[in-house]
Amino acid sequence: MSHMVIIMPLPLPGSKCSSLIAAPLCVALLVSVFNATAWCAEKAGVADAIKRSQAYLLKQPKFGPEGTLACYALIKSGIDKQHPDVLKQVQEIVAKCRTDGYQPSHHYNYEAGVDAMLLEAVDPVAYKPQLQLIASFLVARQLPCGGWFYPSDERGRRNEGDTSITQYAVLGLWAASRAGVEVPIEVWEKTAQWLIQFQCPDGGFAYHPSEGRISTITMTAAGTGTLLIIRRELFNHGELADPSRPGPAPATRRFGVLERVVDEPKPDVPKVKTNPTLSKSSLEKTIKDGVQWSGNHFGERTDWVTYYYYGIERVAALANVEKIGTHDWYDEGATELLKRQLPDGSWADNAKAVPATSLAILFLTKATSTILPKPKTRPALVGGGLLVGGRGLPYYLNALQVK
Repeated sequence: MSHMVIIMPLPLPGSKCSSLIAAPLCVALLVSVFNATAWCAEKAGVADAIKRSQAYLLKQPKFGPEGTLACYALIKSGIDKQHPDVLKQVQEIVAKCRTDGYQPSHHYNYEAGVDAMLLEAVDPVAYKPQLQLIASFLVARQLPCGGWFYPSDERGRRNEGDTSITQYAVLGLWAASRAGVEVPIEVWEKTAQWLIQFQCPDGGFAYHPSEGRISTITMTAAGTGTLLIIRRELFNHGELADPSRPGPAPATRRFGVLERVVDEPKPDVPKVKTNPTLSKSSLEKTIKDGVQWSGNHFGERTDWVTYYYYGIERVAALANVEKIGTHDWYDEGATELLKRQLPDGSWADNAKAVPATSLAILFLTKATSTILPKPKTRPALVGGGLLVGGRGLPYYLNALQVK
């Protein structure tokens, strides 16, 4: 049964144009109701899609990096971290972490990246030793150019690098860093410099820089998202102090009473690089150009749909934007993915069913947003609930009620 709500405008005392004012308000209310209904229906559709994809993944056998990615997606979509499938996959990863270091299978850097992501998501404290081994493996595998590549071609392409593999290596290092593993600052800088150097002239990124440097939507999302992670690692605390302009000397006493206690430096601690030398302006420009290219080419055809949208989700979350270019990235991406979901709850594109379904879940659940702390907001000084200088008080104060 459908219902129609008719809202009649109430006349305002002493006003001859009350209906002219109230009528648009009624229309606005009706539009808001319909928009809210559409939004609720869309939200319900996404929730149902996630539920069906969870059921699909839970039925699938899980092993290797595909199983790791599936468990990571399940956790991000709300499955208990102590689920037997998750614990089994974690034990498989722990078994690769031996006294002689982390020993992945033939998937190599991709595998190291997703393994680190799952361990950090399950328990960053308990699995910090394993995360340290994975991070050490990835740091050792970084090419002199700053990127990462397939193991069989590492020696032949020392100055090449692969944008996709580099993306997952950085995702793994970022997971380790969040768990408190110290990643050398030079690793982040070398990767950023490689991406800045090989960014395509149009602002996008290519799969392999030497192969024509043709921008693609998947690689541009990968390259831009990687740079956004690096920006966060290098400049997370805002602008660095200019060493050529020393600030005022710190006071030794506060209020004439409290005295600062300075610990003596430990002579046995080696000096490490603590401040980046990378130009922040060049990093910002490269990111800006990458985001702009992504907006201009948003949603173009690709055979790697789920891979692409998970890359876009990371870009949007790390850049803290609701739109990429003129596109509502989540609304358009969710609409496209829901159209492509198969009856059994899975997705299928150039990635196999389990990885494709996992990547789709990571987009729909906004997985990267769950990693990032909520942005701090400043309280509104006016219009935030305070009456300043009588502003907003009723004309007749005898009608004022205090609650």
